[in-house]
Amino acid sequence: MARTAEGRKKFIDGLMTFMDTYGFDGADMDWEYPTAEDRGGRPDDTTNFVQLSADIKQAFAGSYGYTITLPASYWYLQHFDLAKHQESVDWFNIMSYDLHAFGMIDLGLDLLWRAGVKPEKVVLGQGYYGRSFTLTDPSCNTPNGICTFSGGADEGSCSGASGVLTLQEIKDIVKKEAIKPTYDKNAGVKWFTWDSNQWVSYDDEETLPHKRDLANDRCLGGLMVWAIDQVDQKAKSLNYPNEMSEEEIQDAETIYQGEAAQGVCYTTKCDEKCDTGDHEASQMSGQPGQLSNMDRCDEGKFRRLCCLKGSTMGTCRWRGYRGLGLSCTGGCGEDETEITQNTNHHSDKEDQTCSGGTQSYCCKDFKPPITKEQVKDKIEDKAKDAAIAIAEAAALELAATAFCRIAITALLTPLSFIPVIGWIIRLAVQAAVPALAKLCAKGIAKGGKSVFKFRGKD
Repeated sequence: MARTAEGRKKFIDGLMTFMDTYGFDGADMDWEYPTAEDRGGRPDDTTNFVQLSADIKQAFAGSYGYTITLPASYWYLQHFDLAKHQESVDWFNIMSYDLHAFGMIDLGLDLLWRAGVKPEKVVLGQGYYGRSFTLTDPSCNTPNGICTFSGGADEGSCSGASGVLTLQEIKDIVKKEAIKPTYDKNAGVKWFTWDSNQWVSYDDEETLPHKRDLANDRCLGGLMVWAIDQVDQKAKSLNYPNEMSEEEIQDAETIYQGEAAQGVCYTTKCDEKCDTGDHEASQMSGQPGQLSNMDRCDEGKFRRLCCLKGSTMGTCRWRGYRGLGLSCTGGCGEDETEITQNTNHHSDKEDQTCSGGTQSYCCKDFKPPITKEQVKDKIEDKAKDAAIAIAEAAALELAATAFCRIAITALLTPLSFIPVIGWIIRLAVQAAVPALAKLCAKGIAKGGKSVFKFRGKD
């Protein structure tokens, strides 16, 4: 397919038709592996793959995302021309699931740095599954380089493959057999044995946050998992060390929706109204945000997009809807502020629903009561006094509300701007709004965090 211009065009045309039909936001190219002889590769795969990436970028023209999945081993990675691919992709997904220790992750990343890949272009892979084996000698089960395996473990009831168990299957075994897994902190994984000779190692909600921290320390662009269907969708979220449930996360999302508008706009739950005094900007019945886990509202019910009193909305409109049955391509102009995203927006005249992607609610000349830039400038110079001064100037209750929203935003989606929680709470108290202080403290406690850093400082 990649060898000729005709083959590439046919593939890309078909891919775009498929994405349009089923509402996809983009495509990931997982070629395993170009030029590799043991995978049926050809010598010209490397060059052809680069040309395929360039053609995809040109055809997508910013309307779809494009990523490439990479191996973490030199043997297969050596035939990827990463420097040239980097010009075409939004990011690289590195398959760092089956590595034995943290150090091996760094070895895989070092291969990318040597090829000139930018850290922000790299997304670290995490596994929602475990590798399982049958022990040669059941009495020798410690991963010490001495104990050996005779083959893969028995297949799982759902996965149906020897040698691999989904994380949900692993959790079911732990519960059924009342097992206490061993946490190997040096390797950063857990392992246990059962049924005499069965052995498995895996990541879970205790080990995965350490890999997230590693990604943050290396300034990577994000995290991805293989695969989301390998855990119970109604169970506790693995992304939060204190095991927040998806329902709790949804409640928190309701508080801080609208971070793009400096923490002063938010999206209500279905059929709920804006808080008293706040401005209702629009109505939506779809899913808020690119990666939201919220369901659509029932027929005839809507979420409200609300902005705090004192906000200057400017000229606002929904952007990205392309027509019935088509995917949406959200985004705002350079002179606009993106307030929120949704898969639907509703008005008295029409109801516009995306078949994929999201629409953006964009406002020109939007002015919040207090902006993150104002606060950011002051944080670096006498943070507490400056913040209180801003609060007094902008009306204490309003400023405290905005600060609280920003704080909770920072809890769940860390940004370059992360306020120091201590003086935020004190600010709310000084604003003589004790109920708000309790709400902010509750949100902070729910996030499971008590210490925040701003540019490396507590």
